[in-house]
Amino acid sequence: MKRLGVACFVLVASAAVLIGGRFAAATSTCMKNATANRAACKAQCDDDFQAAAFMCRNIDPACGLPCLAGRQACFDNVQNILAAGMLPDNSVLCSTTDTVTGQTLYGTNGCTAELQGAKTACGAPCPTPTPSTLGGETACQQCVDQAQVAGLECRDACQDAFRSNTTVIAMKKSCHNGFMACVHQCGPAATPTPTP
Repeated sequence: MKRLGVACFVLVASAAVLIGGRFAAATSTCMKNATANRAACKAQCDDDFQAAAFMCRNIDPACGLPCLAGRQACFDNVQNILAAGMLPDNSVLCSTTDTVTGQTLYGTNGCTAELQGAKTACGAPCPTPTPSTLGGETACQQCVDQAQVAGLECRDACQDAFRSNTTVIAMKKSCHNGFMACVHQCGPAATPTPTP
């Protein structure tokens, strides 16, 4: 009788784990779908807002929205300079030296790569602190902290160089001027047909 009770318990526990696993998978899929739907809804709301903003300024949204997309693409290209650390003429905007390999890395992408390499060299992910190390950081954690500080300083230096660079400033101004020129060529917004 005791064996039967143990067997029943194991069977019920196995079923619970199986059902729980299926429930978790179904929940995960449902949440992914809900998140995707929310993102699509927000994107549509943003598009509707932009179209309405053009209507308020008496600009045809069918013309204004592509101008806006062109401006965004232009600014994305400028922003890529920060990530890559190189200006269009192939001069260096910002760089760092990988402390592990000695290799020169460029831009904020280089800062991220250098940080990952430094954390790996520290032994990250760091082991969970033991009771004897509670209240104080382990050597691994101290090393990772120093690497993170260096990574933030690297990113700050790149962002400072990016903000003050005359080429970048001129490119941003060009993006704005191109957008304004595009919008000025747009016709007036169509007057909505009144509903009876």
